[in-house]
Amino acid sequence: MIRIYILTLFVAIWPLLSQSQNAADLRLTSSDIEGMEETRFAEFAESSLWGYINGGADLYLEYGFEKLMVQNLEWESEPFKIDAFIMESPEAAFGIFSVSRFSCKASGVIGKWDCINPYQVQVVCGSLYLSVVAYSSTDRSMELATKIAQKVVQKFDTDSLQMPLFLTANTLEIDLARVKYITGPLAIQNAYTTMELPLYGHGGYKLWVAPYTFKNNEYEMIVAYFKSPAECESVNEKIILNDGFYTFPSGSKLLVVVGEDVDSDSEHIAKIEDLLKVL
Repeated sequence: MIRIYILTLFVAIWPLLSQSQNAADLRLTSSDIEGMEETRFAEFAESSLWGYINGGADLYLEYGFEKLMVQNLEWESEPFKIDAFIMESPEAAFGIFSVSRFSCKASGVIGKWDCINPYQVQVVCGSLYLSVVAYSSTDRSMELATKIAQKVVQKFDTDSLQMPLFLTANTLEIDLARVKYITGPLAIQNAYTTMELPLYGHGGYKLWVAPYTFKNNEYEMIVAYFKSPAECESVNEKIILNDGFYTFPSGSKLLVVVGEDVDSDSEHIAKIEDLLKVL
């Protein structure tokens, strides 16, 4: 009986154990990239993150930070910096990625969710949010930075992100490359300040912000999940005071469409109401 109990307990906790990965496992060596030279390596936990990014640590902690691996290296006379953040879930990693990408373009070269500009490669892979900075910002350095990011991603035990059904199974032309996931006031301040006042004093919410196109017009869809219907209604009462905001509350869920003349198009309204069925 004791053996059966131990086996059952092991089976139960194994998925939790297998999801945890040491940040040091992502460290690159010359066996990964021939000719590279490491110039710095460090690991950070929750208690030490402020020492590395004093002004931005709280945002990572708000999403759910676990570990960070930092590595500086030189490769083919080019300097690079790797920041590999292991977050508590794929949603947390996507969230920090979604509010951190600026002036970059998705390539799909490294993974489904990546973004590249002339000096930085960003990618989210499962619960890993990865940034590789190329200090010289040349075409060659960015080519190398992309290869570095690929090497790090290959070392990570991927647990895939499941996007909400309403983002992938509808007829609206949603721009997935600009979707944001927000879970707290700091992320709101960084990514969607318009919602800061309606959400003030509330916590535990989850927001998806998705730009989309309908009949050649651009809109934004916000889908918010709250802890209770009462909290949802409280936020809804504040949002409807804003011009151009159209709300569709459903229990503890709230769908908001931002744009002009939404209520005058019955076809548009019908598509939005269809989305409510899959929230």
